[in-house]
Amino acid sequence: MDSWAMIHRAATGCLSILTNHDVNFESWEGDMKSRVYWTCLMNETILVQELHLPPSGLARFEEIVPLPKFIIGLETLGRFSSPDDDIDDSFFQYHFLAQVAHRIILTRIRHSLYFYSDSGTFPLPAINAELHHQLAQWRLNLPAALKFRSPSPSPSPSPSPSLSSPAPSPMPISPHPNQPQHRPSSSSSSSSSPTRPLSPAVAVSEAMLRGRLLIAKFHISRPYLYKALRIPHALSDDDIAQIRSGLHNAMDWPVIGGIFTTMKSCIPIKFAFCSQLVPLPFASSIISSRAVRKRKNANQVHTHTHTRSNRFFGQILLFYCIAHSPEARLRNTLPVGWERWNQEMMRFLEDCAPYSPAVAKDLELLLLLL
Repeated sequence: MDSWAMIHRAATGCLSILTNHDVNFESWEGDMKSRVYWTCLMNETILVQELHLPPSGLARFEEIVPLPKFIIGLETLGRFSSPDDDIDDSFFQYHFLAQVAHRIILTRIRHSLYFYSDSGTFPLPAINAELHHQLAQWRLNLPAALKFRSPSPSPSPSPSPSLSSPAPSPMPISPHPNQPQHRPSSSSSSSSSPTRPLSPAVAVSEAMLRGRLLIAKFHISRPYLYKALRIPHALSDDDIAQIRSGLHNAMDWPVIGGIFTTMKSCIPIKFAFCSQLVPLPFASSIISSRAVRKRKNANQVHTHTHTRSNRFFGQILLFYCIAHSPEARLRNTLPVGWERWNQEMMRFLEDCAPYSPAVAKDLELLLLLL
């Protein structure tokens, strides 16, 4: 709520500027205002869509305010800059624009898929395929400096994943800052593109983009995961495929694994990663499912999900409930390494709990349940 209140105040200031003043977006000042606008809108959208908080009204200017052009101002003309500075500036500018484009796609996913359907046939496969296509185009059209390979396809489910020898987390960022970082080749990226030295800012930026692709794919699959928990006996073969894809994309998010296990203070928006995963009715469905309903603390947890919306709390329960589903087809959708990923999420919650009462409550209830 503190974060929402802060962002809401900033959004109110943006609204005042946009409604009470003529803004020349071709000037440096106007371009800076567009940067502020899109930064506020992206941050507000996360909280408004996931926690169902009141919006400020910024979204109605989305078609009016252009994307930033990163116009050079007078105060920067006299500043000494090296070629490395220019590379860094363009890298982070492209990264900002890629994040804006991705947020627009996420909003489109929410508006296109998250509806109740009496027939049980929603979402339509054609809509689902189109959203996946738009997401693929977003990745393919990234500038060469931001290119990365698409995550590998979902592996075959393992009948008995082992906890004693967990698979290592992906490490997309080199942990050796003094060694050149070899970027994956791509049909549209030049092999002569310069390598950048590792820095926390670059590590976070690259991991955020890789993670955004997984997160968006997971969001597209969320209606199918909800259906799996509510009516597992009515799942079609296409539903099963979408559930398998959703669970696969719910794992191994780069920004909380790999190199970030040794630089935890550099992980951005920790609360958002704890809290942006499972919608309120989804979490309620998990609690009311057969696997959890027998627990003596189910009533306490059910009340908790009506006061707190989306957490790693819900994602851990999601994997747990599917693993204990009476439907063999549903259990077989679990990807290799899901138990290891659950352990990593629990450790992440343990790290964040001392700094957030909400996350601490989630962790407490998970320890009671599991």
